[in-house]
Amino acid sequence: MSPDANASHLGLPAYYNYLQGGRPVDAGRAFDNATLVFGHQYVLDDVTPLYAFGSGLSYSNFTYDNLSLGSQNVSGDATVEVSVDVTNEGDVDGQEVVQIYFRDVVSSVVTPVKQLVGFAKVLIAAGETQTVYVNISVADMALWDEDEVRRVEPGEFTIWAGGASDNLPLNQTLYVV
Repeated sequence: MSPDANASHLGLPAYYNYLQGGRPVDAGRAFDNATLVFGHQYVLDDVTPLYAFGSGLSYSNFTYDNLSLGSQNVSGDATVEVSVDVTNEGDVDGQEVVQIYFRDVVSSVVTPVKQLVGFAKVLIAAGETQTVYVNISVADMALWDEDEVRRVEPGEFTIWAGGASDNLPLNQTLYVV
C-alpha cells in the first residue's frame, strides 16, 4: 500500500520560524514499493507549509525595491524606521501586507531562521509606487538566554522585507551595539 501524499501534511507542525540548525531542511521520501529513504527530518515529506505565512491571493502583483533602515547601528532599546518602495504592477488597485522579518545572525542560544517583527497593510493604486514605513523595536528582537533572561544581544541582525515568509526579496544588515 502506498502512502497518501496528502496525508503526510496532516498534523505536521509546519511553521516559518523553525530553529536554525546544522542540518539542512532535507526530508525523506516514501516510494510506491514501500521503500523508505530517510532525510534529515522526522517526517517523510517536505516540511515546509503548503502555504507560507502571510501568503494570500490578490488581484494585483506587487514588487519591492529600495529597502532602507533609518539607522544601521543602534542600541538595544532603539526603534528603527524601515522603509521600502512597493509597486502595484497590476491593473487594479490592491492591498498588500508589507512584512518585516529579522534573524539574529550569531547568538548565544539557538534562534529561529526568521521572525516577523513588524508589518503594515497598505492600499496601492494600480501602477503606483508607495514608500511604506514600518517602525520596529529592537527590544522585539530579544531572546531568552541560557540564564533565562530576556535580552537583546549585541551583534548582526538580518532584516528582510516582502509579502510573505517565503517571499522576502530584500534584506539589509542591522548592527546592535
